[in-house]
Order: sequence, then C-alpha cells, then structure tokens
Amino acid sequence: MAKMIMNDYKTLINSIFSLKLANNLAGNFLAIFIALFALFLLFLISPYFTLAVSLIFITFFLITKYQEYSLYLMAFLIPFINLYIPFEKLNINFLGFNKAFAIPLVDLFGIALFVCFLINFLKKKFYELEKEDGNMKIQFPAIITFLFFFSTSLLSAVNAYSWFGSVWYSIRWILVFYLIYIILPVNIIKSKRILKNTIFSFVLAGVFVSLMGIASIFYQDLGNEFMRLKPISIFGVYPIGENQKQISEILVVAGMFAAMLFYWAKENIYQRYLFFVLWSIFMVVLLGSFSRAAWLIVFLQIIFLLYKYRLKIKEYQVQLALISVLLLALLAPIVYYMIILQTNAPGLGSNEHRILLNQLAWEGFLRHPILGHGSGDFFHLVDTNIRYQATGASLMDSHGIWQKIASEMGMLGLASFTAFIGAIGSFVYKKYKEITDKFNRELFVYTIIAALSIFLFEWFDTSFYRGKLWFTVGVMLAAAYIFANKEKDKQYENTSN
Repeated sequence: MAKMIMNDYKTLINSIFSLKLANNLAGNFLAIFIALFALFLLFLISPYFTLAVSLIFITFFLITKYQEYSLYLMAFLIPFINLYIPFEKLNINFLGFNKAFAIPLVDLFGIALFVCFLINFLKKKFYELEKEDGNMKIQFPAIITFLFFFSTSLLSAVNAYSWFGSVWYSIRWILVFYLIYIILPVNIIKSKRILKNTIFSFVLAGVFVSLMGIASIFYQDLGNEFMRLKPISIFGVYPIGENQKQISEILVVAGMFAAMLFYWAKENIYQRYLFFVLWSIFMVVLLGSFSRAAWLIVFLQIIFLLYKYRLKIKEYQVQLALISVLLLALLAPIVYYMIILQTNAPGLGSNEHRILLNQLAWEGFLRHPILGHGSGDFFHLVDTNIRYQATGASLMDSHGIWQKIASEMGMLGLASFTAFIGAIGSFVYKKYKEITDKFNRELFVYTIIAALSIFLFEWFDTSFYRGKLWFTVGVMLAAAYIFANKEKDKQYENTSN
C-alpha cells in the first residue's frame, strides 16, 4: 500500500515538473488544450496581464532549461548595477522603514536563475531519483561560518534605528550575495568548459566597460575639469553607475581573467594575441580611471605576472628592457598627473571625507561594541551626524568593509565575517594542495588572484555585498571543485545543463 502511494506521488510530481498528464499523445494534447484555454480566459480578463504571465513562464522555462547559458548572461550583467527594475506597488513603509522597492536587473535575473536552479534540482530529485550522479546534491561552501555571520547580522537589528529595515538589509544583501553569487556559480559550473565560458563572459563585460570609459573622453570638458576615464550615460541612464570606481572594480577582475585566458590558450597564437590586447586595454583604462585602489592592484598584479613569466623575461631581457623604458616614458606624465590629483582639491577632499567616515565608524563601534548599530544602518549614522551634514555631501556607505562591519555588527560581526573569510581561504588552500596537474594548479592561481584583487579593492570602497565581489569568489570556488576533482571534470566535460 505504501509503495503504491509513493508511486502515485512520484507520478504527480513528474506531471508537475515535466508538464505531462500522461505519456501518450492524448494526454499531451489535453494538457496543451487546458493551458491554451486558461490563457484565453486570462486574455479576456486582462490582455496585458496575460502577456506578462506568458513572458514570465517562458522566461522561467528558458532559464530552467538553459542554466549554463543563463549563468553566462549573469556574468555579463554583473557591471550593470544601475539598471533597476521598479516595483512601486511593493514599496515598503513599516515601523519607520521606508523603501522604494526596486531591484537591479542583474540581481533580479540572479534570483530568477536561483529559483529555476532549485526547480531543476527538485525535478531531478523526484524524476531521476534512482540515478546516482554528482549533480544530485547542492554544494554549500563555508555554510557554517556564513550562517554564523548571517545570524549575527540579524541579531544586530536589536540596536538598529529600524529593526525591520536592518533585517530586510540582511536578507536583501547578505543572504542574496551568498545564494546568488556563490551558490549558483559553484553548482552550475561543473566543467572546465563552463568555467572558461563564464570567465570569457565576464571579460566581455570588461570590454563593454572599457569602451564606455574610453568614450567618456569625448564627453568631458578637457579645459575646465579633471579628465579621467569614467562611466557615461546611455539614453539618460548610467548603466554601471556614475563613479569611475564602477569601471575599476570590474576591470581589476576582467584584467586577471584575460591574463588567465591568455595562459589557458596555450599554443593558440590568435587567442593569445586577442587576450593580450584585451589585458593591455584593461590596464590602460584602469590607469586612466585614476583610482588609487585600482593603481595599487594593477601594481600587485603586474608583480605577480612578472614572477609568473620570469623565465620568459630572462630569454628576452634586452627587448623587454627597451619596452620597459618606453613604457616608463609614456607613464611619466600619467604618474605626475596622479600626484597632482592627490595634492589638490579632489584628492585632499577625498582623503578628508574618508577620514570622517572612518571616525563615524569608530564612534559607532564604541557605542555598541558587541552587536553594532544594526546591519545596513551606517547610512543612519551618517545622516544623523552634524559634522558629516556640514560637508554638504550626499549620504554614503562606509569606505571599508571592516569599518562597516565593526560599526554595524560589532565584535561579533567582525569575528563571524573573519571566520567566514577564513573558511573560504582554508577551503581554497586545501583544494590547491589536492590539484596534481601543474597546468590546472596554475589556472587556479589566476582565479585566486582575481578574487584577492576585487576583495582588496572593496577593502577601500563601498560595494561589499554586490556580485562584483562575490561572483568572482564563486568562480574561484567552482574552479577549486573542478581542478581538484579529475573524475568530476571528465564526467561533465562534454555535457551542459
């Protein structure tokens, strides 16, 4: 009896997921007829609502069916944080918390992909229960320490100006960055082919951002303003934001990924030439952004590449010495321009602003050293500070991830976040030791340098919980699983989701 009930239950689940009422022509025809009739009734009630429902179902079907390509699209959309989808009817006004509900396109697409990923996983659990394969479980890297950090974030709401707003912030940003930008790459990237294509998609995004930065030269008053490569508007919208840092934080990753693809191309001279040119363009645009953090990371990345190719450098010492002299001559005016920037109003004003924000973070930490002022409540600290208001500047988040966590979540937040980062680092080191193939190990190092680059960049910036940082971490963790597991890599090398 129990076996019959279980079989009936699996048949029902099978019908829901595969959209079949029976495995015969009559059953399929009846299912299609019912679906079309339901759409017709909806159309009579509201044509626009019917169109919206149809598009949603089609979108979810395509994302569920083609998760691999959806991940490529998400990788390309990472820079476009300023393309918001508004949902005015969902605006939140509750217990002193006011929120105009809008979500960046990339986050919305990531959430849709995550839902479809879960649907596909449940389908396999019920529809392919008897099959034993590596795709039948979800990987949750550093899950224990993340839950510790997330729980601390929720607990900190007790000291927040609006506890509901703080809880919402924790869910909206902290939980989303883990589920969308770490879990999805780790579980969808199942082969070196998918890993390579995902990285290439991110590099393409870097190309778009670079072209935008170069185009900005033609929109600036070169005689009356400080010239730097920065985002431009398209049809009145700044798709990646308005600050030059939005260019830099993409290219510090895209540059290392381009260097990785250059190395991955091996003997394919045309691909190597392409990725070398792209890497060179990314470096030029990074320097042209005149971001101090970007310059620091470019310097560190070049040191890494010089060490990586030290044997090649010895072979062409004379030629490379001449090229180096030429580059130094070309860079001299840019370096001088950077020094002038730091000793004049733009640089000095930026320094004073950062010092004030750091002071506010320290004062906030001292008031609530254990749990902080509440996750996401740094804006309230700034908004209620007289010294900051006197500057006339717009509200800004903390310029540093450690300062932000210290003021918002206190010592418990610092401890839990350190544990989370430590767990990721420990996992990466363990997997690195397990990689036996030298070529794979060196490829993995490139992903580590890319993740370290964006983490160091955001150490001094404000985009801590966005995909720009954590998607790169997710790609690094996916690479760790792949390169350390030869059998798994072979199993999925010629398959797609």
